[in-house]
Amino acid sequence: MSLQKLSAAQKQQFVGILELICQELEISETRYKEAKKRYETISDWLTASDDYRLMFSKIYPQGSFRHGTTVKPIGREEFDVDLVCHLKFVNGDSTPRQINKLVGDRLRENGTFENMMEPLNRGWRIKYSNEFHLDITPSIINPACKNGGELVPDRKLQDWKPSNPEGYAKWFDEHAALSPIVEDFAAARAEILPFPVQGYFKGVLRRAVQIFKHHRDLYFQDKDCKLKPISIIINTLAAKAYKYCIRNKIYQSDLDLLMDILLCMNDFIVVRTINGATFYFVPNETTVGENFAEKWNEDSQRAVAFYDWYEYAMAKLNNLWTLAGSGIDIIAEDLSESFGSNVVHRAISRYTDQVGGARSSGILRAVPGIGLTTAESGTRIHQNTFFGK
Repeated sequence: MSLQKLSAAQKQQFVGILELICQELEISETRYKEAKKRYETISDWLTASDDYRLMFSKIYPQGSFRHGTTVKPIGREEFDVDLVCHLKFVNGDSTPRQINKLVGDRLRENGTFENMMEPLNRGWRIKYSNEFHLDITPSIINPACKNGGELVPDRKLQDWKPSNPEGYAKWFDEHAALSPIVEDFAAARAEILPFPVQGYFKGVLRRAVQIFKHHRDLYFQDKDCKLKPISIIINTLAAKAYKYCIRNKIYQSDLDLLMDILLCMNDFIVVRTINGATFYFVPNETTVGENFAEKWNEDSQRAVAFYDWYEYAMAKLNNLWTLAGSGIDIIAEDLSESFGSNVVHRAISRYTDQVGGARSSGILRAVPGIGLTTAESGTRIHQNTFFGK
């Protein structure tokens, strides 16, 4: 059965499962609270310094926690928490080495942090054994960036590199806040409580990023992890694809939109040939000079690895979409290959319990652009029609 032949209800039922899978992929509330506590402890320690440069610094989170796209690490991998220590009163006269040393020395003053530190190319890492690691990136003002960009230290180059973590986060939020045009959407604008009610719906873009990141993690689990595409590339390509798709098409369901995001991501990689050599660019649109794919140009195998994963994801996820109208057991089996059996079975178990209860009460409906709901509007989902059964 092709994606085009599925009914809106079948597509939204499948989206309901994907939503619960994404909820399963997120770190637990306990882990989240622990990460928040560690973040606040280190932030407090850095800003309690007698050095005015640290005392008046601005510390803020970046990466997946800030973007709302966290996924549980696989196997022995640790999840990471990223923060920026922006030194507002430091100018370009200071060298990257001096600034890295300033932050590193302050961390070492704390006996606990001293034994947990390791240097990174752009700052420092604090490793919490068997938990996670917290990466600290110092930054200073970038006077050349009109968007409030920053400069971060690069140990290898011994120079400053342009970046804009806060500006990028706002850019991503703006993309995620865009709403798709959906068939019959006007009829579904009443006050509606989305189903399932557990958790909260983060929107198609953030869920798409979580799905793609977890799929990437599984794909590279038994491969060279150094070649694994970094998350910021997936974030950026997905955000650009999402914006393009919703501005150019009308969608029957979130499932159609998810597939189109994946289909279009590849189009936003800029490929140029210079003196016979191939160069790749995934630019940060919020500042000049930052290329998220710069390591692809240093090692072409990274680009090859991305395209290999992308083609595999295209084939695999396309197959998943075509199974949306199949029996629940077939869907569970195929989803498990892409997302892991434990995650999938927990999600499907939750889904069948929730849908079963809502259907038996006669209150479950499918609304285009919204999904399965318990509202009055939409097409009623009758008993004995779940995935063709």
